[in-house]
Amino acid sequence: MVSRPAVSVIIPVYNGGEGIVDTIVAVLDQDCPRKRYEIVVVDDGSTDGTAERLEEFGKSIKVVRHDRNRGSAAARNTGARSAAGKILAFTDSDCVPEKDWLTKGLKYFKDPKVGGVSGYTKTDKAKRAYLTHYSENTSNNEFYPTCNMFYRRDVFLKFGGFREDMSYCTQAFDAGAQPSIDCDTSSFSLKEQMACEKAVVASDYGGLGEIVTDGIEGFVVPSGVVEPLAAAIRRLANDASLRKTMGAAGRARVLRDFTVQVFARRTLDAYRHALELHRRATTGLHERTSS
Repeated sequence: MVSRPAVSVIIPVYNGGEGIVDTIVAVLDQDCPRKRYEIVVVDDGSTDGTAERLEEFGKSIKVVRHDRNRGSAAARNTGARSAAGKILAFTDSDCVPEKDWLTKGLKYFKDPKVGGVSGYTKTDKAKRAYLTHYSENTSNNEFYPTCNMFYRRDVFLKFGGFREDMSYCTQAFDAGAQPSIDCDTSSFSLKEQMACEKAVVASDYGGLGEIVTDGIEGFVVPSGVVEPLAAAIRRLANDASLRKTMGAAGRARVLRDFTVQVFARRTLDAYRHALELHRRATTGLHERTSS
């Protein structure tokens, strides 16, 4: 009789053919006894050769595939439903868990009252590049990154797992709020709310103040201070006309500054500028050397 693993490591991946290899190798190298855990990789409709890379691991991992890209929330939920372990350990295909990751996470579940555990998340600054999405969670706060979360499987499924309908939920909001105190450099969710013509309230942490102009698309309030945040939310809740005006301004801002086409153009412009500076520098060096 095959024993049931204590924990199932869930890794969603979409077009992550290179990074996923490092992730799986790190999970296979845990100091937790191998028979205590399984690895469930959910290929969320990849088209870049990820499937072939996963085949290299053979029976050491369980692979579940979506026939189309359904998003990371759906992939994590599929992994949870396919898991055999009583504990679910979520990480991402661009993460490299430390050797004692599972051991440290599992120890908290000795307490039957514990339903979920989150751990520290660090970014290798040397590998971070322009437009890199990254997560930092190195202090005692209430930020729970899905790339480093443990849940009891029965609790996770009882509450329905991760929501897969957030785009519809956002459209149903009267207004949005992003009261970040850590990690938000360029919030996708804030831009999504603005794209749905929702007036927003954002804290002045990281790059949020570059997304929202205070008094135009919404309000920018001090990070970590409750009273200004509450006052801004109340003002929007009580003024439908203001919400409509700011919501329209927010969508216009997204279409002007935050579309894929705009980011692509700006990225190309940055590279062209860097190449031109390099060309000028090397040309000047050649001329000085020749003279």
